[in-house]
Amino acid sequence: TDPRVDGVREGGTTLAIRKAVYDRIGGIGRESALEDAIADLCGRAEKAGLRIIVTSPKSEVQSPDSDPILGAWDLRLGTHPEVSIVIPVFNGLKDTRRCLPALAATTGDVACEVILVDNASSDGTAKLLEEESGRWGGRFRVLRQDRNLGFAKGCNAGARAAAGKYVLFLNNDTVPRPGWLREMLHVMAFHDRVGAVGSTLLYPA
Repeated sequence: TDPRVDGVREGGTTLAIRKAVYDRIGGIGRESALEDAIADLCGRAEKAGLRIIVTSPKSEVQSPDSDPILGAWDLRLGTHPEVSIVIPVFNGLKDTRRCLPALAATTGDVACEVILVDNASSDGTAKLLEEESGRWGGRFRVLRQDRNLGFAKGCNAGARAAAGKYVLFLNNDTVPRPGWLREMLHVMAFHDRVGAVGSTLLYPA
C-alpha cells in the first residue's frame, strides 16, 4: 500500500485492477473474501515477474447501513467500456437492491459495464437482476450459474467476460458515493507503476 495516499485502509470491499495484469497472472487463485484477494493477486503477480502496487485514494464507498444515493439511470458509454464492474452475488437480495441504484447514480461520468455473477441465488435475486437489466440496457449483463461457485471463481467468471481496460470487483453490500470510481481510475491512468487500487471504506455510526 502506498503510504503517500490519504485515506488508506487495510482490506476493503472494492478492488480495481488492470485487466492485462489480471489476465497475465490468471486471476484470483484461491477462495477468499475480497480483502484477501489483494494479497493473493500480489503474490501471483510477483511469481509472474510483475510488481503490483496497491494504493487507496480518497474514493468513498459507504456501508449499507444508511440510505443509498438515488439518481438517474442514464449512464454514458462509449464503444468500449473503460471499466468492467464485476459483482458476484449469492442471495443477499436486500443488499443488491440498495447497491445497484447507488452504483447507477455514481458512475455516469465513466464509460462502464456492470457484470453480475449470480451464483445460483434462491431469494428473488434473479428476478431483480432481470428487472435491472432492462433499466441499464447493454451496459448490464447477468452471468447465471447453476451452482454456487464461491466468491473467487465468481470473480474470475466475471473477469473473463469483461471488456473493459480495468476490472473492478465490488461487493453487493456496499453503497458507492459520488466520485469514487473516477478517483480510482485516475490513480492508475496517471501512475503506470500502480497496478491495483482499493477504495476507502466508510462505516456510518
